[in-house]
Amino acid sequence: MERKVDINRKDYGLDVLATFNRFRKESKYCDFIIKTGKKSIPVHRCVIAASSEYFDGMLSHDTKESRQGVVEIRDADDSSIQKCIEFMYTGEASVSDERQADLLHVAHMLRLHRLYNGIALFLENELDCETFFTTRQIANLYDCSRLVSVCDNFALKNFRAIAKMDDFKKIEAKYLDFLLSADGLKESDRAKCKALMVWINYDSSRAASLFSMMKHIEFMNVPLSYRRFLVDSEAAVYESNECLKLLMKSILDGEKVKASDASLDPGIVVFDHTSMKMRSLDVENGNWTEMQDLHEKMRNSVTAVLILDDYLYAFVSDRNNYRIRYKECHAKWEAIAVRSGPWGLAVALKDDIYVTDHDQFSNRIERYSPSENSWSFITNSRHVVAYSAMAVAKGGQNPNGTPASNLEIFRPCSNTAELVTLPNFARQNFLSHSLDGIIYLVGGDSAQPPTIEAYNPKTKSLKKVITMEGIMMRNCESVLAFI
Repeated sequence: MERKVDINRKDYGLDVLATFNRFRKESKYCDFIIKTGKKSIPVHRCVIAASSEYFDGMLSHDTKESRQGVVEIRDADDSSIQKCIEFMYTGEASVSDERQADLLHVAHMLRLHRLYNGIALFLENELDCETFFTTRQIANLYDCSRLVSVCDNFALKNFRAIAKMDDFKKIEAKYLDFLLSADGLKESDRAKCKALMVWINYDSSRAASLFSMMKHIEFMNVPLSYRRFLVDSEAAVYESNECLKLLMKSILDGEKVKASDASLDPGIVVFDHTSMKMRSLDVENGNWTEMQDLHEKMRNSVTAVLILDDYLYAFVSDRNNYRIRYKECHAKWEAIAVRSGPWGLAVALKDDIYVTDHDQFSNRIERYSPSENSWSFITNSRHVVAYSAMAVAKGGQNPNGTPASNLEIFRPCSNTAELVTLPNFARQNFLSHSLDGIIYLVGGDSAQPPTIEAYNPKTKSLKKVITMEGIMMRNCESVLAFI
């Protein structure tokens, strides 16, 4: 019965390799010559073939080198070839910083995978902002895919620091384009833009690449002051119509300005149930502009309309509420939160919407928050007037049943209200809007066809603006449009 002898195979292999290396140095049993520019190095075929796919392929076929027993390696650093030969005989290698690329080149050429990967790992561990550009160039030149990936990830995480290095100005356009467009780049858009301008200004011929790279930057996140600097001071920017257009669009997008071919001047919007359209009146020249269609559920059932920011809101008697981007020609109505209380009339103050119950002598007020799409109870109004709107003015029915002729002017800044009596103006359910210091009184039960009248608080005078012939509107369906 045979039993295995306990032998350290690793030590044995190292001993054999060391013996081969001694034979090489003594030129003993050597059967092949590797020539460099200055030297002829005797080696053993079996050792170099076992270590290198390059030599294995050469010596296992009937090649000139195999027949003659000599190979001349050109266009390679002599010392790096010597180190590769030593590696094949010892499994060890060392390299100076300035020779890393040369040694990697020869190891790559001779298919010495362990040495090749070892140098790549060494470069990876030594990677910093100072070595980045050289390492990235080496990795790309010699197809070190892992090292390329490591360099790219490093660049994404340290973009701002790398952009300050002198070598940053020399990187290839396709690599900068990759960095600016990569999802992993978490740097601010301002920092990306500044780095791009440094790169562009290094070589005037690069200006042709500016627009394509600027499209990777979200300019709404870049301070307006820096965008102004780009327009005023960067020649590559102000000489490009495309770049200027990109910056202009970023400003308009930041202000939420939507493209539209509509021409609406400041005016008063009413709902016309004859045409089922919204119409805007320019109070200066009396011209009407047709706007979007009414929602199908709004026929004869709207209790209040108003404008806040980019939206026109409509409150319907079935407690459903809608809004539309009224500045956009083809905008559609969208539903918002349902109000819990009975139907009411509304006004926009600051960032919220306030609604009073449109009920017999009710003074309940609720607030709608557009940002949260929710309703909350606020308070009760000071003056009880039936069927009234908490707006610039209130018009309704007095407790004795007669139409009210009072105009309540509410000033949000001071939170004060002033009651004004209007001679020869007794009307229920009219609405009011303020434009350039003038209060416009719209509609009302006793005005058929509906009219628009103007009250000047300074002169305390009231005059008719227009009679809305041919327009059928409910008492509560008008809104001041700030275009």
